[in-house]
Amino acid sequence: MASPLNKLLRELVAGDTSALEVRDVDGERGIFATRDIAAGEVVLDVDESCFITESRCEEVLSRKQKHGEAVDALSIDAKFCLYLIVQRARGGSLYVDSLPRCFSTLDYASEKEIKVLQSAARIRKVRARRQKLRAQYRSLADAISDTDGGILRDPAEAEHVTPEAYVWAYNVIDSRAFSYKAGYVLIPFADMFNHDPRGISDFGRRPTSDGFYFRFTGSDQHRTLQAGEQVFLRYNTWMGSFQFIKHYGFADFDSTLEYERYPLDVVQLVKRPAGRGLPSESDEDEDEVSGTTINAAKLQFMESHELCNGGIQLTSGHLRSAAAGDARHGGIEAAGPSGMFDENLLAALRVACLPRSLKGLDKVAQGAPVSVENELAVYSRLLSLIEVELAGFDTTVSEDVSFLKQRGGGLPRVAELCLRLRMRDKQLLAIAHASARACHRALARCAYFDEPLPILPCPPHKALSSHIGAAVGRLHQQSTQLLAPGL
Repeated sequence: MASPLNKLLRELVAGDTSALEVRDVDGERGIFATRDIAAGEVVLDVDESCFITESRCEEVLSRKQKHGEAVDALSIDAKFCLYLIVQRARGGSLYVDSLPRCFSTLDYASEKEIKVLQSAARIRKVRARRQKLRAQYRSLADAISDTDGGILRDPAEAEHVTPEAYVWAYNVIDSRAFSYKAGYVLIPFADMFNHDPRGISDFGRRPTSDGFYFRFTGSDQHRTLQAGEQVFLRYNTWMGSFQFIKHYGFADFDSTLEYERYPLDVVQLVKRPAGRGLPSESDEDEDEVSGTTINAAKLQFMESHELCNGGIQLTSGHLRSAAAGDARHGGIEAAGPSGMFDENLLAALRVACLPRSLKGLDKVAQGAPVSVENELAVYSRLLSLIEVELAGFDTTVSEDVSFLKQRGGGLPRVAELCLRLRMRDKQLLAIAHASARACHRALARCAYFDEPLPILPCPPHKALSSHIGAAVGRLHQQSTQLLAPGL
């Protein structure tokens, strides 16, 4: 496939691609240098005319007047998915034919493989994403059905739009699309770069004209790419292992260490009466002094006082999303291996622990603690959340290491990724617990001796920074020394 693909892409990409070529090595496809490439050199410059854009995807849609509204109502995701599904069914598109037939993402995991994660928070997010994709597919299927396939140029092609085909197409755009202008695009050739944290990091829109460029920046240890070397791209600078597995179907557990997110969310903080998705005004069973949930009264107050100052992006809308089961806004993040907790979750906890008078909400909006008592309640709740999550794991890290050592070579790829991820989660949660415990003790001392609250970030965090970073490294090294290298 690599040879004809190179030929076609030389014709498609309006720019010099002579320094690069596609090769298949051991069943994996990648982009390789055909000559030496120096640091600072633009290795690929692609004009917008080569992109697969939203408007280009509409080529498979009908613009007949009676179907115009239905076409306009389609989301950008739906248009891209329809385009990819139809082009794959038609055949003859070398680009679409070169795309993977399936992926190793969690969308393709069996229920048994998902349960390997053991983490309730992780499993909840996997199922939420699957539910989202099912809803998107149903919406698209309804649009096709309501028009008897008329939104497609060829109504007969509607038979190819199946749930399985939609999941495939969505994974294509989720793993290969580039953000561009107000949306995203697919860029043939450029989406064949494989990931490496030391790869090209200088890429994006041309500064003076429509298009995309990729510049090899090099490093102190790697100033020149030699002819024959694979050219890598650094996909992003913020994703942890779970995000990599979710979007790309792989994880480099070494390079994602700095960006890992603990598997916790704010779902438990929002009071949900039986049978209802959101808190109601009649929720009166909360502790009068320091409630542990965010009830309707607090949500109502926050409607007119959004907590979005001082870098805190926690609003009542976020918490309503959490009440509906969407945990996206509630992670605890290790900001680097420093053990710092995500301010959005701390803000949610501070609100949850406020008295009914809501005194101190202005401080929460500024990213500051309310009082020693409130902050002590925050870390008590945080410890409880971490302990509940840790208790949900059925195995220890040592047992996981032993199992992976015995069965690693025979596990399906997704199952192995899930197993490695749950090992990482346990390590991070243990470290998070140690960090939260130290902060809790320091705050308890402040409360006992009636000392003032320290200014954030509080000393316990700073004091633990180097210790936690070293602890993460030690735990990771211990668990990987016994495993086969790489994935």
